[in-house]
Amino acid sequence: MIYPLSRYIKITQIYWSNHLGVDFGWNDGPYCNQPIVAIEDGIVVSCADGYGNTYPGQRIYGNYVCISHGDGYWSMYGHLLKGLTVRQGERVRKGQVVGYMGNSGYSNGQHLHFELRKGENRKAASIDPIDYLFVEDPTIYVNPNSKQIERIRYRKTTVGTPVGRDPSRNQVEILATTLNARNMPSLDGDRLGYITRGIYNVLGTSEANGFTWYEIEKGLFCASKEGDWTVFLPAAAAPKYTVVFPEVTNGDKVTLCQLGDKLSLKYEVTEV
Repeated sequence: MIYPLSRYIKITQIYWSNHLGVDFGWNDGPYCNQPIVAIEDGIVVSCADGYGNTYPGQRIYGNYVCISHGDGYWSMYGHLLKGLTVRQGERVRKGQVVGYMGNSGYSNGQHLHFELRKGENRKAASIDPIDYLFVEDPTIYVNPNSKQIERIRYRKTTVGTPVGRDPSRNQVEILATTLNARNMPSLDGDRLGYITRGIYNVLGTSEANGFTWYEIEKGLFCASKEGDWTVFLPAAAAPKYTVVFPEVTNGDKVTLCQLGDKLSLKYEVTEV
């Protein structure tokens, strides 16, 4: 899972028994109001919007978003600015903006209160998020004065090596900068990172989850959205030539066929 911040990471309050989440930010100048992003794919199961820095009806989190990620994981983003960018029931993608850092609810300064929970429902027991989060975007600034700086882990963000255009092969061009690579052709596959933009050979295709999946390297799969994430580049039809050998013996025929096989040529022998 990625960190829920888009530009700047500074842990200002850690997870412990009296604070079941992690605080990021606290009035850090140009990084105030920064976009807050979903840590993983999921569905928005609840949210609240329209609150200021007030505490009505025990609205501790103020404007918040809660997302179910499957496998019993739930993330919660609190104290956001008015004007969320998602709504209840919406499916969100990893890295998608859900709102902006704010100071709503029971809060004494602009920051993000972030919780991660594990269990059967969104009220499950909280767990320490730092054990599950990785920095994947190299452009994100991590403040060296952050609390628990030694626990902030980094992971390679891109995978795959593009190749040149080869008209003799089926290929796919990756257009998106954040297209997930998985270890199997399914959304249930483990995410291996983001695929580098460029052209890749297509080793095989399959259908799952409403997508066409391309295997672009051994064990590296991506979902296709033609014209948006990807462009399929079909192999050009091989040119055909007619070659006439007069007075060819049967032994010569065998030799020519062996040569064609060695060169991987498609050929047919016609008697004239």
